[in-house]
This record gives sequence, structure tokens and C-alpha cells, in this order.
Amino acid sequence: MNYILTLAGFSQSISISASQILLGVMIISSFWFIYKEGDFEIFKTRLFVCFCLLYAAVGLSLLFTNPTPNITKSAKSFWGMSYLFTAMLLVTDKAKLRLIMNSIVAGGAFAASYAIIQYFFFDTERAIGFMTHALTFGNSIVMIAVLCLFTITENRFKSRSEKILFYTALPLLIISLVLSGSRGPILALPMTAAILLIIKFRFKGLAYACLLGAAVIAVIVFTPSINERFSRIISDEYKVSNSSIGTRVVLWQTSLKIIRDNPVFGIGYGNFRKNVDKYNNKPLGSKAHAHNSFLQQAVSYGLTGLTVLMIFFGVLWQEIMKTVKRKIPYSYGVLAAFIAFLICGLTENNLGDSEVAMLMWLLSGSVIGIMFNGDSA
Repeated sequence: MNYILTLAGFSQSISISASQILLGVMIISSFWFIYKEGDFEIFKTRLFVCFCLLYAAVGLSLLFTNPTPNITKSAKSFWGMSYLFTAMLLVTDKAKLRLIMNSIVAGGAFAASYAIIQYFFFDTERAIGFMTHALTFGNSIVMIAVLCLFTITENRFKSRSEKILFYTALPLLIISLVLSGSRGPILALPMTAAILLIIKFRFKGLAYACLLGAAVIAVIVFTPSINERFSRIISDEYKVSNSSIGTRVVLWQTSLKIIRDNPVFGIGYGNFRKNVDKYNNKPLGSKAHAHNSFLQQAVSYGLTGLTVLMIFFGVLWQEIMKTVKRKIPYSYGVLAAFIAFLICGLTENNLGDSEVAMLMWLLSGSVIGIMFNGDSA
């Protein structure tokens, strides 16, 4: 099982196909574990109840939306969340937790190194790494970056080699994030750090957050490629419907109209594109989704689905906070990753992006698993 956990962690930044295959292996292993031990406690947890409620919202959308959404695709809506529960079952002690966290960071560092080489030697406009898109890369890599950052601040490394790994990975992750040009994830890094500094140090943390903000502004101002991308935010680009910012503005406005007309159960999974065309005739850069996890949930499954999602996020926050209070290793870094995930979800549907979401569920399930299996700090 150690090999499977190592590969599952490393693959998150390298190969979506490998991550999905390993998830299948972990699901089979989990069912075998449950059968062998006769322990069904995982199905009684609040997180699993919320998982079932999310699928109940999917079921309601299938029943009450017209035309009926694709059943097969709807069934796959949250399947990547299985990483949360398989990790809770299989990460049974701190040795396995360290193994999986180190492999996630190593995989992130490898992907970041490739992205940096790609940017400077392959003549790519933005660093993409092994992902399908620079924004997907940024959404994924920022979670590993804050995991590294706040694990370093906790300074609870088991070995010298682990410490070297995290200290080496952090600058690679941040550099590759900047080179990705992904504005949401780039901003999520200092915002996450600021939130946690304030939570941890109160007024002193606020001062640290201000210094951090000043440093970020300096990087944006004095890095030409980043300055060019961020200057568009305060330009008139948002008025151009097929630009990156303009597309988001139109899609957010359109999503609110769709929610207004389909408030309870939404329009169903997979019906977004055709409904956008009903409410909008402007040229858009993308119509795949709402470019906002929360709006997309409400559009697809109505306010019913959004309410369940917010309850799920609330329960997940509470469970991660419990691991922080019990001083379980890496828990502060995972909390940071969760905050970054939520912030990035404001400008991208990362909840529906398997390349990003599976990493979040694996991180969360791993630290919660230590508590779930009774191995507290």
C-alpha cells in the first residue's frame, strides 16, 4: 500500500490518467479493507453524509430538469471526491501521512521544474507543466506551494532529507506559478498566506500580511510578463466579451440569470453551454462552465445543490481545523491548501476540474485519516 500511496501523491501533478487509475486501485483496496475489518464507520461520518447529499442534489436535477442531463456524466460529477474517503481509510498512521505528503511535494517540484524549463526553452507563452492548461497548472501548483510554505513555518520535519525537499520545492513552485501567468492562483498565494498569518498571529499577523502584500505588488510591478497580465484587470478588457476577464464577467452575469430562472434544482449537469446561448449572444472565449465553482454548482443543481456544497465545505473546514488543533503533521499546510482552493474557485470551476480537485481531496483525506484512525499527535 505504501507504493500505491506514493504513486498517488506523486501522480497528482504529473498525470491525470495515472491519478484516476490509482484512485480506482485505492477504492478497491478500501472496499477490501472494509470487508476484511468489518468496520463501516467511514459511512457514518459527516463528510460521507454530505457526499451522499451532493449526489442527492444530482439526482434531483435528473428528475426535475428538462431536457434530462446525461446520466453517465452526472454520475461522474463528484467521483474524484472518493480520494477523500479512500485516504481517510488507508492513511492510517503518521508514517503513511509523511510518505504521501512528501510524494505530493516531490511530484509538484518535478512538475514545476519541467514548467520552468518549458517556459524558457520550449518558447511557451505560459508555463503549463504536465497539465492541460496554464490555469489548471496554477490552480494545482498553488495548493502545493502553500502546503510547503506553512509546513516550513511549522518546522516539524521528521528528517533532514524531508526538510531539504520542502525548502527546495518551495521556490520552484512559486517561480513556476508566476511563470504560469494564472492571475487567480497567483493572487491566491499571498491572500492565503495573509489569512493564515492573521488567524495565527492576530494583529502582528496583520502587519506581516501588509508586508507580504507590498512584496507581491512589487513582484507584479517589476516583472514585465506578470505586469502585462495584471494591468489588464484595471484596463477596459472586461468590456471585451471574448477576452479572459470579459468572458468571465459575461458568464457570471449569465449564470445569475440562469439561477434566477431555475432556482431550486438548476439546469442539470452538462447543460451549461446550451443555456448560455439562450441568454447571451456575445462572442465568448469559453462556454464550458461558469468559471466560478459556486456559481457552477448553483447553475447545475440549483440553490439546493449550492446549499449542500456549502455545508460540505463547512464540515470539511471543521475537520481540518480539528487536525490543526491536535497538531497533526502537515495539517496547517493542508488548511492553507483548502483556503487557496476556495479562493481559486472564485475565478475558475476547480471543483469540476479533476486535475485540481483530486489533489485537494487527497490532501484533506490524508490528514483527516490520522484523526479518523485514532493516531492523534
